[in-house]
Amino acid sequence: LQQISILSPNSKISLIEDYKVIEKKKVKLPDIIKSLILCRSNTCISNSGEPIDTEFNVLEEKPLKIQCVYCNRIYKLDEIVFSSKEKIEKRVKQSIEL
Repeated sequence: LQQISILSPNSKISLIEDYKVIEKKKVKLPDIIKSLILCRSNTCISNSGEPIDTEFNVLEEKPLKIQCVYCNRIYKLDEIVFSSKEKIEKRVKQSIEL
């Protein structure tokens, strides 16, 4: 849902039960986004190979601006790169092994 809220902040999710829409909920952008987005800064600790999850603070919703909590780089919507499922799973596995 976080990815939907980033790409389409005005979207709604339909809750379906017994093949009927029972409720529609507006998707809300969280204040902090963890593990979903990559920081593209080469000097960011999240790119050092350490098992650390990316974390971004939402500075503005419209237009979207987020800031990496580790290196403070600011991104706009068109600069965002989402983490792949494989990268997230690798980080989870690394943190379990520690």
